Amino acid sequence: MVDLALISLFRQAEHESPPGLYRQAGLVVVALGGYGRRELCPHSDIDLMLLYRPEERARVESVAETLFYPLWDAGLELGHGARTVDECLEVAEDSLELLTSFFQARLLVGDQELFRELMKRLRASVNKDGGAGFVEAVRAARATRHGTFGDAHVLLEPHLKEGRGGLRDVHEALWLAFALRGALEYEGLASTGWLFAHELSELEEAGDVLLRARTSLHYAAGRKVDRAYFDYQADLASYFRGPDELTPPDRVMAQVSAAAETVAVVVGAMWEGLDAGIAQAGGGERSAFSGSQPERASERHVKLLRLLRGGAQALPELERLSHRGVLSSWMPGWEAVRFLAQRESFHTYTVGGHSLRCAAAAASPATLAGFDPLAGALAEGIEGTAEHDALLLACLLHDVGKGLDGADHARAGAPHAARVTAGLGLPHVTQELVAFLVRHHLLLPDTASRRDIDDPALLGRLAGTVADRTRLDLLYVLTVADSAATGRSVWTPWTAALVRELFFKLDAVLSSGRPRVEGRNARSVAGSSAEGSPDKRPTRTLVVPVVSSRGDVELRVTPGVLPGVQELTVASPPLAGLLARVSGVLAYHGITILSAQVHPAEEGVVARSFRVSDYFGEGIPDDRWMLVAADLARALEGRIALDYRLAEKAARYASKTPLARRTETRVVVENSASDALTVIEVHAGDRVGLLYTLARTLDDLLLDVRLAKVSTMKDRAVDVFYVADARGDKLTDPQHQSEVERAILFALGPGGPAA
Repeated sequence: MVDLALISLFRQAEHESPPGLYRQAGLVVVALGGYGRRELCPHSDIDLMLLYRPEERARVESVAETLFYPLWDAGLELGHGARTVDECLEVAEDSLELLTSFFQARLLVGDQELFRELMKRLRASVNKDGGAGFVEAVRAARATRHGTFGDAHVLLEPHLKEGRGGLRDVHEALWLAFALRGALEYEGLASTGWLFAHELSELEEAGDVLLRARTSLHYAAGRKVDRAYFDYQADLASYFRGPDELTPPDRVMAQVSAAAETVAVVVGAMWEGLDAGIAQAGGGERSAFSGSQPERASERHVKLLRLLRGGAQALPELERLSHRGVLSSWMPGWEAVRFLAQRESFHTYTVGGHSLRCAAAAASPATLAGFDPLAGALAEGIEGTAEHDALLLACLLHDVGKGLDGADHARAGAPHAARVTAGLGLPHVTQELVAFLVRHHLLLPDTASRRDIDDPALLGRLAGTVADRTRLDLLYVLTVADSAATGRSVWTPWTAALVRELFFKLDAVLSSGRPRVEGRNARSVAGSSAEGSPDKRPTRTLVVPVVSSRGDVELRVTPGVLPGVQELTVASPPLAGLLARVSGVLAYHGITILSAQVHPAEEGVVARSFRVSDYFGEGIPDDRWMLVAADLARALEGRIALDYRLAEKAARYASKTPLARRTETRVVVENSASDALTVIEVHAGDRVGLLYTLARTLDDLLLDVRLAKVSTMKDRAVDVFYVADARGDKLTDPQHQSEVERAILFALGPGGPAA
C-alpha cells in the first residue's frame, strides 16, 4: 500500500514538473530499513530516501514536499532524507546503522542507473579491505546488542528485534551476504554456501514467525514496541494465531521462542563458520555434536558432563543440542520444559533457559563467588569430583518437574531425574544424589525465608533430611546457582544472610561439634569470607518515647548486621493491633519490614523486634525515625487515617510501575512446621502496606502473631506468620482455618479494604 502511494505521488511530481522535465532522469525514491526489506510493521517508521544526482538539486525540495507531506498528513511516521551517492557513502563511513540501512535499500521508482550506482559503490567501499573491517564492526555491534537485549529464545519477555535470536540476527546474515558476496535476500544467502540447505530453510521460516509475532505485538500494544511484555502476550497470541485457532498464549510464545532459538543457532553457526574460514571453503562440519547422537548411554553422559563442566562457554553447543532434539533424546522430559513459561514475576527465563544457565553458574566457582563467596568456596572444594558432576546434572534437571503433572515440581521432578540419570548409565549413587538435590533444591531458601530457624526441633528435622555435610554443601551451591540464573531480585543481601545463617546452623548440628578435615579447607575459607560484613557505621541507639493512652511505647533503633538493615525494637504494654499500626506507619514512611518477632521483655512489657530497611535501599536517617515516632503516637491514639495514607501512597507508586506479571493470591495454613504454633503463609503481589493489611486482618480474627517473616522477590511477596488463637493454642479446627483463609483473601481482593 505504501509502495503504491509513493509511486503515485512521484508520478504526480513528474507531471507537475515544468515542461520539458517530465520523466527526467536523476531522481529515485528508495525504501530503507524494514520498509526496504518489505518487513514494514504496523507502527514502524517508514524509512525513505530521495536519491538524486547533484545537477537535480533544485528539484529535490519540491519533489520531497510532494512525497512526504501527504504521508505526514495521513499520520504516518517517516524517517526521511535526501542525498547524493557521494553523501550516502560519506555518512555510511561513520555509521554502521546507516550503512546497513543502505544495504537493505529497495528501489521504488525513478532512475534505476542511479540506484545501481549507489549499490555498486557501497559494495566497493565495504570491500576495500576484503570486508574485514565491516565484519568486525558488525561483530562488535552484535556483541553489544546481545548484551543489552539478552537472549530472545529464553527470555520470558523477549525483544523480538534486537535480542539474540531476534530479527536483527537474520538481518546480519543478509548484510554479510551482500557485503562479502554481493548476494541479495535469502536466495542470495543460499548461494554463499555458508549454510546447509536445511539451515537456510529453517532460518527463513523462523524469520517469518518472528516477523509475524512482531506485527502481532504492534497490533496488541497499539504502538511501536519490540519487547513482548507479559501484559501484551495474550493479545499478541490472538493476532498471531488464525481466527479459528484456540492456541493458548503460552503455546504461541513457545513457538516464538523456538523460532528465536533457530535463528540464534543457525546464525551463530554461520558466524563460527566465518571465524574458522569455512565460508571461503563453501561449507563444512561446524560442530562435533550437531549431527548424530551417541548410541550408548555411557557415551551420552560423558559428552553431556563434558559440556556441563564447560560452563557458560558451552551454552551455544548445549543450545544446538537442544535445538536438534539431542538433549530431548538423552533426557526424557526436556522437551516439555525447553520453552515452558514461568508465571512467577521474579523469573526472567523459560524453564529450559533457566536450567541451562543454572548449570553454567554451578560449573564456575569464580562466577558463584562473585554472586556469593560461600558458594564459590564450596564449589571450588568439590570441583572435579563425582559430587560436582551430580550437582551439574541436578542443576540441569532441578525444574524438570514443572513439565510434569503435579503442584509440587520438586517432588514430581525427583523420581523423574533418577530415571533420566539411570538412562544415561550413571552409577546408582549418582542417581540417588541427583534425585535428592532435585527433591530438596528449595529446602534452604524456603526454610530460611519462611520458617523460624531458631527452632531446635525444626533444625533437627532438617538435619535428618540432609543427613550429611557434603549434601548440605551441594544444596547451598545449588541454591545460589539457581538464584544466580534467576536474578538479583531473588538473592538479595537479606535472603543471602538468612540462607547463610541456616547453613551454618545446620552445619553445626550435622558436625555435632566435630570439625571436618578437608583437602582444600573449603569450609573454613567459606566461613571466613561469607558470614557477612557487619555495618561499619558507628553503633548508635536512638531512644524515642511515644506516649499512648495505655502507657509509654519505646522505640530503639540500632544498626543491623548487614549494610542498610537496621534493628527496630518496640517495647510497650500489651496493645491490640500494635503490629498492624507499626507496620502501617513504617510503610507510610518508605521503610520495609524484613522480619518481626514478638517476645516477652520485663513484666507487663512486650517487645517486638523488627529488622527493617529503606524501601529504596538507602539508609534510614534519624530525622525520619523521629517522624515515624510521631506518626506512631498519632496512630495509637487514632489520629491518623492509615488506610487513606497508604492508599494515597500506593496510587502514587502505581503510576510509575512498569508492566508486570500479575501474582495470584494464595493462603496456606499448616500445623506441621511448629510444635506450638500454626503457620500461615500468604503468597501475593507486593504492594504498599501489605503487611499492615495482613496484620490488621489477623488482629481482627483475634490471632496472636508471635513471629512474622517477610520475603519479597521483585513484585511478589510471601509473608509468613506464626500464630496462636485467642486461647494460645494452634488453629486445629478446619472450619476456623477456612475462615482465616477467606478473611485474608477478601482483605487482599478487589473488593477488600486493601483494594
